[in-house]
Amino acid sequence: MLLPKKPEGYYNVACMYSRLNKNDQALQWLRQAIDRGYNKLDKLEYDEDLENVRNTPGFKDLIGGH
Repeated sequence: MLLPKKPEGYYNVACMYSRLNKNDQALQWLRQAIDRGYNKLDKLEYDEDLENVRNTPGFKDLIGGH
């Protein structure tokens, strides 16, 4: 991965998986983005790329902890 320490790259991969409706993978990458410092959590609520994963229990659990 290009720039492996940048959380935005992990976020973008999460968005890609969400668009493919691969929610488990999307959540894994989103968790990694947050663990690496992604802090634009308000964007998670309106980013169209995350629409498929947003209503899953895993997403709610992930965001609920932050």
